[in-house]
Amino acid sequence: PQHIEALEKLYGGGFRLRFGDHDGHPLQDADKDNFTVQWSTDLTQWMDLTGTPGNVVDGRVVVDDPGAGESVHKSCRVTEY
Repeated sequence: PQHIEALEKLYGGGFRLRFGDHDGHPLQDADKDNFTVQWSTDLTQWMDLTGTPGNVVDGRVVVDDPGAGESVHKSCRVTEY
């Protein structure tokens, strides 16, 4: 599994997700295209998070979800392919 850091709350109710590769090596900008970030409110139906794959900062992918405040319960998952 990817190394996912604790979510950061953004001003206005969204969140920032930061994650790295499962092996712990720093990621490069070209690596971000190997990941998909999805969200779900029921853990059965998953949708791609708009704005992914994000940017690489300090060897980790950073993805902002400004619309997260619209859902009371929202889960995210990161897959690498």
